[in-house]
Amino acid sequence: MLSVLREATSKLVLWDIDHTLIATRGVGREIFADAFEKVTGTPMREQATVDGMTEPVIFHRTAQLHGITSDRTMFDEFARHSTELHRLRAHDLRERGHALPGAAVAPATLAALDDVVQSVVTGNIRAVAKTKLQVFGLDTHMQLSHGGYGDDHDDRAELVRTAIARTRTATGAHVALDDVLLIGDTPADVAAARAAGVPALAVATDAPLPRNWLMPEPPPRSAISRTPPRSTTCFADCGRGCFQGPLAGIRHSCGRRPRNGPAEMPSLDGTCLRSALGLGS
Repeated sequence: MLSVLREATSKLVLWDIDHTLIATRGVGREIFADAFEKVTGTPMREQATVDGMTEPVIFHRTAQLHGITSDRTMFDEFARHSTELHRLRAHDLRERGHALPGAAVAPATLAALDDVVQSVVTGNIRAVAKTKLQVFGLDTHMQLSHGGYGDDHDDRAELVRTAIARTRTATGAHVALDDVLLIGDTPADVAAARAAGVPALAVATDAPLPRNWLMPEPPPRSAISRTPPRSTTCFADCGRGCFQGPLAGIRHSCGRRPRNGPAEMPSLDGTCLRSALGLGS
């Protein structure tokens, strides 16, 4: 099987998890608060910003909000509690949370292609990421051993580099940076992709993104035409006109408003993903 992967692997898709593939609808925050109190002895009054941040950074900044000085040893203890609590509350995750529209179909569409490997880049620690994906049946097409996780590094761009290196090592394939696609829902995901030198696809699967969130004004048309087609950022349409291209480096807006679903909850579009990978429709 490994010899087949060595010959076939040429594209790598790296998925963010929270608000890109799933929503925990409050369960994740409750688990964070419980683990935080177990480690610090202090009830969590407020949580630091989580969007696009890695778990060690969120823990450290939340501790600061409570006047607590934290270190890596304290985080490692927090991570152990978080892992166990996610396992124990898998039923709550399943009952209250949900996979986002297209989260099952889109990876399955890509899995049908021989030259695409899928993994994750997430601020979650590895064990928690695995639990979240398994709870919603989204681990089937993911090579989780190839991913980049919050317990690997604080910096999200380093997680991208880690996932690429692990994929190259595991498959023996040469994965060019231009053949990597990072999919996420926050500006931090796009920033990490750019810092690592790989294309990004930004989706609004769980909440509308603000208009022109990458730059204040659209670039001149001439600048768009000179943009290399594979160094682009592609947006799913949130269905409410919350962003209107072209924005900086955007080749096209992709993702279609579902005919029978809520306007603000588009599904990830398999055709869009193929196009973003340079595979055509």
